[in-house]
Amino acid sequence: MGLPSTSQRTEQPFHPSLIRLRSRRSPARESMTRRNASDPRIVPRFDLLFVLLLTITLNWGCGGVAPPDCSVAAGLAVAPQSASADHLAAPPGNQISFVGSDTPPPSCPPTPGAPRQDLTWSVSDPGHVTIGNTKGVDYGVATCKIATSAVVTVTATGSNKLDMSITGNASLTCK
Repeated sequence: MGLPSTSQRTEQPFHPSLIRLRSRRSPARESMTRRNASDPRIVPRFDLLFVLLLTITLNWGCGGVAPPDCSVAAGLAVAPQSASADHLAAPPGNQISFVGSDTPPPSCPPTPGAPRQDLTWSVSDPGHVTIGNTKGVDYGVATCKIATSAVVTVTATGSNKLDMSITGNASLTCK
């Protein structure tokens, strides 16, 4: 179905807005637009522009931010996370042994590591609970001396390979 020949066209009444429309878009361009809509071999300009903008956006990614270095610990994992001991029990019944290991940044996969032996241990209630820092003797071992009315926080403090301070916490209840 082609365009009607000029002899078959009917004349339209004169209107100034029609002149502006015709001057902006020539009949050849109008026929090209109609042909693009029905001919799958010709890609409209909008699709090309969309693909170009999408490609540029995906190449920029996250604004040029590099992924985190997964070998640098972001914190410490303390195990067990929660524990309880009886202050009236004889050792080791009144003791809990804690260990700490590195945790990677949030966007990195978890990687199990060996327990660290260079951490400093502390407790939030040293009047009721003690924790040792002597390697080979009482390193990371918390001892309940008196029953606690609230949960005691056990904290491990160390540094990562960038010499930044990192910590990890666990909770201890003394009955």
